[in-house]
Amino acid sequence: SPPGGLLGPPPPPRLFLSAVPDAVLAVSGALDRTMGGPGFDLFNIRVQNVAVYTPRESWGPESLRRTVYARSIRAMKEGLMGALDCPDSTMSEPKRATSTTPLQLLRLLNSTFMLDQAERFARRIREQNGDARSHAASAIRFALGRTAAPAEIDDSAAFIRTHGLAAFARALFASNVFVFVM
Repeated sequence: SPPGGLLGPPPPPRLFLSAVPDAVLAVSGALDRTMGGPGFDLFNIRVQNVAVYTPRESWGPESLRRTVYARSIRAMKEGLMGALDCPDSTMSEPKRATSTTPLQLLRLLNSTFMLDQAERFARRIREQNGDARSHAASAIRFALGRTAAPAEIDDSAAFIRTHGLAAFARALFASNVFVFVM
């Protein structure tokens, strides 16, 4: 019997949590592909009698590396990756949980990391010059790895004219076709 049986095909798998920020960095053009070397912190750490951890609000060049180099804090989950089912580092988890929740979409749309990378991606697309239609076609090609259909370009160009290229980049990064393996 085919996968999914009578209920149809199984849903497409979502990228593992570490692949989402990595994919966003790659598409925005910010990914530092250097292998090895020191990791980077997902939290700002301040020590006054006890350690106090606050989520990072800015992402400098040292933190634009693959997520495998991120240092996590055992007692806390980082906002974006925590929403994307980051395993609890305080205990063993033989299998990663996978969920789909509204909080995940909100984090993909509104985290400072995603806002910064959407702006960076918009600048990358603008460097190619052209109008909203060519920007839409280029953004879809870079982010989704395929050529956009004419109707898709029309709708996307209208969105870009109304809301801007950075908002369109955010929408692409939060789309199912970006986050799920299709």
